[in-house]
Amino acid sequence: MAPRNPGTLPDMQTAGPWERLIVFTKEATPGGVKTRLIPALGAEGAARLQSALTDHTLDTARRFGSQRGTLVEVHLAGAPRDAAHAWSGAGMLVRPQSAGDLGERLSHALRAAFESGAQRVSVIGSDCPDLTPEILDEAYAALDSHDLVLGPALDGGYYLLGVRQHLPELFRDMPWGGPEVFERTLAVARRAGWKVHRLPSLSDVDEPEDLVVCRRLGVFQVEPPRSEHLVSVIIPAMNEASHIAGLLQQLQRIPDIEVIVVDGGSKDDTADIARAHDAQVIRTRSGRARQMNAGAAVARGRMLLFLHADSTIEAELFSQLRSLLRQPNVIAGAFRLRIDDPRLVYRLFEWGVNLRSRLLKLPYGDQGLFLRAETFFQLDGFTNRFMEDVEMCQRLRRRGRIALAPGAITTSARRWRRLGVLRTTMANQLCLAGYFAGVPEFALARLYDAQDGWDSRQKRS
Repeated sequence: MAPRNPGTLPDMQTAGPWERLIVFTKEATPGGVKTRLIPALGAEGAARLQSALTDHTLDTARRFGSQRGTLVEVHLAGAPRDAAHAWSGAGMLVRPQSAGDLGERLSHALRAAFESGAQRVSVIGSDCPDLTPEILDEAYAALDSHDLVLGPALDGGYYLLGVRQHLPELFRDMPWGGPEVFERTLAVARRAGWKVHRLPSLSDVDEPEDLVVCRRLGVFQVEPPRSEHLVSVIIPAMNEASHIAGLLQQLQRIPDIEVIVVDGGSKDDTADIARAHDAQVIRTRSGRARQMNAGAAVARGRMLLFLHADSTIEAELFSQLRSLLRQPNVIAGAFRLRIDDPRLVYRLFEWGVNLRSRLLKLPYGDQGLFLRAETFFQLDGFTNRFMEDVEMCQRLRRRGRIALAPGAITTSARRWRRLGVLRTTMANQLCLAGYFAGVPEFALARLYDAQDGWDSRQKRS
């Protein structure tokens, strides 16, 4: 990244360079920041995360500012006015945020920057750890030929806004925190006749599942495992009070594991039953991929095992898991499938599933997918909200071998009993064929619902 204005940075108390980067962040006060993460991390843990994210963002801003000669301002909320100078870092000016809602504060910050002589101004938050100096450099380069630069966040907002002049309409009557902020900001810019440059989409850290990116970057740390053999067992659950106790009773007797039940908003006693069986319980929005990511994000084990709540597993299978993951060419693994119904038709179905898993290296989630935690975070966890297990296995196969363990996990036949083996198999195969044909996720989910007759959003995502 070539510096535009080489040399030392100017005095921070005077009018700065013509390029300005403003960082909006909050004082890390327990209970006052990252409130949607408090159920998973606690108030103190959420505050520590806020502090770590801010430090990470400011390090990125410092490196960018020193290379390009851009003045970095930190606009801090939730701290006394006289604390700003003590909180400042080298090469940055720290100011308290103005009064008002987020839109009013953003508008005030941009107006002040332009009034002080800036000609290119960008504003970023502190909760997008994937933001890099290279992306910031792209933003300022784009402002040479565009009126507005936006970095879309995956939740529907934006992580960066860059402008060449102040347009207060960008911040009026905006549903801050909602999924429409990015699109509505685009609409305002288009009505004004502005030319817009769009940056890569990145994830904000607001929900427990968003912590996966923090684990990948080392921004969020967990307590070190008590044993290098510790396996974190992650169980996504939604109204599983009638099934989960059996699995948890089994797991209670197995050494060197931790059990994390991720409740997606159950209306029954699922969470209470999990706590009664010594499981760690965290709550998040429903959706199997989202829940599994949230559980993995707080896991301490170096190995992760994802189980369905209606499965059962024997202790010896953990030895098989550890043995396979010690093999350097094995990237991940799963177990053979067994269904808890004695009829012959289920034996034929098991045979087909296990043959597919062995030949195609494509196990499903009810076979207990396991892998190293390091690998999981490098891959950014589950990225699909439907067919998440298939998509994950596709990415894993490009990195190494997916092994099929000799042992079998037993899973409930409840869905097959309710719909019939033929109908269930057809639903699975239609969804699989549609996935490989490139059918959008929302269409596959509707197909699954139509075949299943229930709300798949509660069971998958």
